[in-house]
Amino acid sequence: MQKKRIAIFASGTGSNAVNLIHFFQGDDQVEIAFVLSNKAEAKVLTSAKELGVDALHFSNQQVADGQFLVDLCKEHRVDWVVLAGYLRLIPARNARKKCARSGDCQWRGEIWNFDSFCERRVR
Repeated sequence: MQKKRIAIFASGTGSNAVNLIHFFQGDDQVEIAFVLSNKAEAKVLTSAKELGVDALHFSNQQVADGQFLVDLCKEHRVDWVVLAGYLRLIPARNARKKCARSGDCQWRGEIWNFDSFCERRVR
């Protein structure tokens, strides 16, 4: 079985992102593909690197482009995007759940807010 891949989007210190990385370390079903931040100085990027996870920084202009995010997630074979203190808007076309299910977008993954992610994972 191929592991599900998570991309974590965060903008600050990344305590939630770090908790997710720790939680899935060594998991046989899930792995963290990368951590993305729109802030070059975000502590989350340093923390991710220290934990052996790819840390990516892109400008606000780049991350505002929905197609850029779709291409990035496809390139890294991301199944889920988890928003963990990410302080940018996700383009509406990419944030709609129906998009992933109906096929009217190019990326078929899901975007979860950290709170709803934790709720689902615990059940």
